[in-house]
Amino acid sequence: TTDCPMKMDHMSLVLKRRKRPNESMPDTSTVTRRPEGHAPVDNELAAAEITDQFPSFENRTMSDASSTTASTNTNRNTLSHIPGAVANLCSATLGAGILALPYALYEAGLICGSILLLSSAWGTIASIQVLVTACDKYNIATYERVVEELLGKRARKLVEISILLFCLGTAVGYVIAVGDVVERVVEMSPSQKRMAMSFVWLCAMLPLSCLRRMQSLQCASGVGIASIMTLLLAATVHLIQHEHTDDTETHDLFASASSTLKQFLKPADGGWLAVLRACPIVFFAFSCQVNVCQIYDELPNMGGPEAKVRTMKWVTWLAVGLCGTLYTSISLVSLMDFGENVMPNMLSCYTLTSKETLLHIAFLAMALAIVMAFPLNIFPARVSITQMITKHPCNSIAVDDQECQQLLQGDEECETRYTELEQANEDSAQPLRSQLLAQESSMTNDNTESLYSEDEEDFQAGQHVAVTLLLAGLAFGFGLV
Repeated sequence: TTDCPMKMDHMSLVLKRRKRPNESMPDTSTVTRRPEGHAPVDNELAAAEITDQFPSFENRTMSDASSTTASTNTNRNTLSHIPGAVANLCSATLGAGILALPYALYEAGLICGSILLLSSAWGTIASIQVLVTACDKYNIATYERVVEELLGKRARKLVEISILLFCLGTAVGYVIAVGDVVERVVEMSPSQKRMAMSFVWLCAMLPLSCLRRMQSLQCASGVGIASIMTLLLAATVHLIQHEHTDDTETHDLFASASSTLKQFLKPADGGWLAVLRACPIVFFAFSCQVNVCQIYDELPNMGGPEAKVRTMKWVTWLAVGLCGTLYTSISLVSLMDFGENVMPNMLSCYTLTSKETLLHIAFLAMALAIVMAFPLNIFPARVSITQMITKHPCNSIAVDDQECQQLLQGDEECETRYTELEQANEDSAQPLRSQLLAQESSMTNDNTESLYSEDEEDFQAGQHVAVTLLLAGLAFGFGLV
């Protein structure tokens, strides 16, 4: 290669520009050139050569890994992070949609409704697994970037618009639902209802939406799940009390309930149109995909990416299983209690009296669950808007292929040496980076941050607050209208 020093220097500069996401490649512009006829470069020897000649490479790689890899909290076991992630995924899944599930099962019939529910749950698990695999493979942390990596920029733009419409529409529905639930508990005029909605939005919905990380919502999500369980408990107690008012003995309760459910095995109208009407409600009930990437990104990377993927798989199964159990339980209880009189909003089936203390608590708990689920619709919409207005560096491998081919034409020796250096750089940097990441994960730090989040250094508090106010304000405004 001594015959073409200028070409090799230029190609080395090209190698410097060829960087993968979150990887820092060593400077190869001054690598000692081997004499003509030397055997192909061995990967291990090349790695040792690069490390010996460039002692700053290891430090630079450590610095680069530190800048793109947040330190994790290793004082806690990985299992301790599973409940919080499960709570966030459940809260993103559960919400006001659970109030329409009993009516959906009534429309579709218990047989078809169960098939729809299981199909929706399976589809959710499979889609989450696809998203997690893509996030792990490409080291990205947002739904939009996954779409861009797999389908291109045009698809990403379409998905960003879809996420905005979906999340904003759901947030508007949550604001309206809170007002309706509170109105059922406390009689008030329309102006008083708007004042109550404004108070809840200002004191709870907006502050929760301004939080930066999904992890900060773990406790709030847990409260939301407990609130829905309270509603299930109140519905069960009402069912038992309702049966007893009809002079039914306790041992006949389940017998009468079973006979009631047998009436709803088939679709409500005896046709498939009722099943089709139930499909959107059931499929929407398990919608949580827009939050998956951020939840996965914020899991601690203990034991490497494979362990993190396995942890997310446990989180997915637990969350979907818990949501499915709650959906099924509250639907069956409502059907046994009200039968064919069940309404699209199950809360409308109940008549609140001064003696129904538990139902009053359950209604307020449902309003609380909706409030806790509200920010989980603002988070992904905020990410979409932020990435729309922020220019991100290209994450793809940028290589001047035409320039390289022009330089290498007619010189097989330089082409061979270029290929050897390129392969040596890639094979030597990856093991070292993996070792450094393992060392990072074993360090003790009190902050548990995301592994692949590439926007940490670019965080702008003013922009964050402004976008949050815009989205939450639009949801609140449309909700009042």
